[in-house]
This record gives sequence, structure tokens and C-alpha cells, in this order.
Amino acid sequence: MPLQFACVSARLRQLAAGAALALSLAVSGCGQILSDDFSAGITEKEWSSGEVKDLIQKAASHKKFQTALQGDFADLSPGEMTLVGLAYRFAWGVDQNWEKALGLLGQACNAGQNRACAYTAEYFIMSEGSAADYGLGLLERICAEGTMTGCYMLTWQYSTGKFLPKNPSNALKYAAASCADPSELSCPYAAKQIVDFDLDQSRAYLEASCEADVQRACYNLADGYQDQIYGTETKERTLQRFEAACGKGFPGACNQVVWYHNQGIAEPQDVESAVKVIARGCEEDRWASACAQVADYYSAYTDYLLHEPELFLRYSTSACAFGEVMMCDWVINAYDHRLAGRDDLRKQLLADLRQLCKMGRRGTCEKVAEIEIASRTYQPSEDDKRQDIDDRACRLGDGEACRRAGWDYALGEKGRQQDVEQAALLFMIGCENGYGPACVDRGSLYEYALHGMEKDVAEATLMYQRACELKQPFACDQYEQARQSMN
Repeated sequence: MPLQFACVSARLRQLAAGAALALSLAVSGCGQILSDDFSAGITEKEWSSGEVKDLIQKAASHKKFQTALQGDFADLSPGEMTLVGLAYRFAWGVDQNWEKALGLLGQACNAGQNRACAYTAEYFIMSEGSAADYGLGLLERICAEGTMTGCYMLTWQYSTGKFLPKNPSNALKYAAASCADPSELSCPYAAKQIVDFDLDQSRAYLEASCEADVQRACYNLADGYQDQIYGTETKERTLQRFEAACGKGFPGACNQVVWYHNQGIAEPQDVESAVKVIARGCEEDRWASACAQVADYYSAYTDYLLHEPELFLRYSTSACAFGEVMMCDWVINAYDHRLAGRDDLRKQLLADLRQLCKMGRRGTCEKVAEIEIASRTYQPSEDDKRQDIDDRACRLGDGEACRRAGWDYALGEKGRQQDVEQAALLFMIGCENGYGPACVDRGSLYEYALHGMEKDVAEATLMYQRACELKQPFACDQYEQARQSMN
């Protein structure tokens, strides 16, 4: 039968009240280990401090893991619950869901899976009173038992003062525990946290960890020298550090290698290999900044031509699709200025722009509309062209274009006859397309009866609430004020 959150919810209520953690396995169906266990290939050291992404990737292709992500939690072992819980916690291949994450991780922790306990503790530490005390005790226990993620989390908490009071002495104590074995991945993370408390010790931990072939440590050390935290050295020497870590396959270091090349700071010995590593980060991990860095590599600023136009478009459109907003501007700009004489690439780029428009990427719907209008035999006046572009882009889902058209109607400008009802409708469409300013504008029309609109504070309140949900600046204050004015 499917895993029931009931078998963990009662336990979590006990934990929040400060009860001791039982390490025995719960009832049958709450954590039995099966032979077809997609967590079986993870080593003890990887459970202790491995990267979450790397842990999940080991199970990513397993059919049972994919089924679990769809909500079927039948017969999961503690390790499997942990991996699925982490996927929900960090939104890996599924929308983030704290409730499911906590249910799965809490149950796995209750069954003795210490890595799950680390993230269960994270939840409790964000609380107050006995729940926070329980979370702290849980981290202390798993750290003492050798789960280095717990030691690092304590280092981070005491060094930043995020949820526990800042305590340099405790931060240094748990950094030492994190680095007791310098080959643990927790070490470079913890070492970075104590820079303000003991710079020499921080550097010593990173050097030992780098010597133990932990490439995150080599990267952190190079990054520290680049920012002159650990002293000064030549740019060439810092680049050598990044290249060494890149040569071991660390994507972040390869990103720096290519950045040095792109910016003309120093020339790497083998930039092509670094580009290939970063390209994998783009293609396999959907890492937007990696896509952008590769696109930058294939672009030439000096003569504004493309070294590799196909590859530039491939990686710049990927970067835009994965959320790197600046790269959307690059894609749009490429159509106008970089593809002269390449009708084949322009055709492909227009198809890509249409896909990006459907994804809601900034400026792409407007560009599609502009291209389509420019292809007409008859060319309208500038005002008519602007209207056509905004209308077409709005229909394609561009909330900002809807808003522009709305204000043209509200004010009776740019060739449009004043029509406040049409303005309100366009603001609504823009709001429904996720563009916060359009929600605020529709709210203002109704709250203040602008341009002849009939006053409707209830409608204004709904609009401000939606804008607040979209994290539009000051919209939450406007929502609260409008809501109070209705009482």
C-alpha cells in the first residue's frame, strides 16, 4: 500500500514536543528494504557528505524513482525515501513540496537514515522553543555519529547566526569536525564558513582537502585567492588552480577557466576541454549560467561576428529557456545583427523565439510579433506598427505588451481611442500572464476610479493580492491597505 504520511506525522509531533528520537525501524510499510532499491549504490561516505545533486543523479534513471516522483511511495526503503524527499526539498525533476519532503525525510530519519535527519533538523531549527532545541540536538547527534553534513550544517548555523545565535567558538569546533577527514565533501564548505574567525585555519583545511583530491576544496581555494582572501598571487597561478580542478571534472572550476578566456584575463592551456565540461552542465543539469558561459565562448565581441553561429544560438537559447534573462536579450539581438545572410539560422531562431515566447521569456513574444509584422508587404505607420506589435505580443502571452496596450487605451494615446474598459481587460490579461505591474495597474484603475472607471475596492484588492503573490514591489502593502479599507 502507498506510504502513509500518518506513520510519520504523529512522530514529528512528538519530535516537535521535544521527545527523544527512536532509532528502531517503524512498522511494516514504513521503511522496509527491498532488493530493487535505487539507493543501494550510494556509499557510506556519499551519504555522509555527498552533493545532493550527485546523490539524486544516481537514482534518476531508475523507474521506481521516477514513479515515486509522481507520488507513488509504495514500499520505499529509508534510503529511497531520503532521495525522493531530497528531490521534493530541492525541486529536482519535480515542483518543490515541503510537506512531502518533510514527511519522507522525517520517516527516513525515524528509520535511522542520518542524511535524512540532517534535513529534518533543518526544518525544526527554523522553528522556536522545543522544536528548535530538538533540531539542534539532532544535528549534534548525527555529527557525532559521523554524518559530516550535520557537522557542516552546525558550522554554517554558528558562523552565520541564521537561526542559531552566532558563536565563533562553536563554528570553529564543528568546522574541525567537518574536516577531521579532509576527503569529506563537508570540509571545503565548512572551511569557507570560518574565514572571518580563523583565516589561516580556513586556508589550511582547504589545502588539506584539495590534497585529498576534493575538487570543491581546490575550487574554493582558487576562488579565495582570486578574491584576495587568502593572499595575493598572479592571475596565471589562480587560473592554474582552476584548471587543475577543472581537469578533475569540477564544472564550477571549468566555468572560471572559460571566464578567464572570455574576459581576456589570462589564457588557459586547454579551454576547449573546459568548454565541453560546462556544456555538459548546460545539457544534462540545465544549468543556465553554464549555457550562458558556453554561448559567450562561441561569440566574438571584437568584430561582432560569430565564430560558431549554430553553437552560439544553441546555447544562448538554452540559457534563456533555463532562466538566464540576459541571454534572452542576446537571442533577440542575434536575429537583428548577427545573422546577416544566414536565412537558415534566422528561420530556426524564429522557431526558437516562438518556443521561448510560450515559456514566457522576457521580450521574446514582442520580437516574434515584430518579425511577423516586418514580413508583410504593406508596412503600417510607426504608431500602427507599435499597436500591432503590442496586440500580437499580448495574444502570444507577453504581459508587458498587454500592459502597454492597456495604457494606450486608458490614455487614448498612440492612435488608440480612449476606452477604459478595454484598458482594464488588457491589464487583466497581462496580470493572468504573470506580469505583476499589470495587476497593480488594474487595481489602481478600480481603487481610484481612474479615467472614468467605476470605483470597486473589492476588485482592486484582488488585483493587489495577485500582484503580491507575484512578488511585485510594494503590492503586498497596497493589498493590505485596500483590504483594511473594505472593513
